[in-house]
Amino acid sequence: LSDASSSEWAAVVGGMVAQGKFVGEWAPRHIFLKELAAAREAIALAEDTHRELTLCVDNFAAVRALQRGHSSNYLGNGILRDIFNITERSNMVLTVKWVPTDSQEADRYTRGTLHPNPRPGVFLRS
Repeated sequence: LSDASSSEWAAVVGGMVAQGKFVGEWAPRHIFLKELAAAREAIALAEDTHRELTLCVDNFAAVRALQRGHSSNYLGNGILRDIFNITERSNMVLTVKWVPTDSQEADRYTRGTLHPNPRPGVFLRS
């Protein structure tokens, strides 16, 4: 599971939680890019422990880009390339599906709830 708000991101995979804030160049970016970046963090979190991953995302545009493997957005394509590289390197089968925000477990970690022991981001540093 991954989620992004305007200021925070979170990834929840198998009981592990990574979370952080969008700072620096990431702070003003569009929510679409932030959702893709959060998805990339979830996939990186799962890299060493999962050979199959169902990623649940509550942003339909991000889900479609993840399913297609490309975007009309240049920066989005860079994030999608990173995701492809992670899944190839770890031989991971990735399934992406849309879920409503209220069904999104990662959502609470982007709305002020702090996990007691979050892992740091791989790509995003807060």
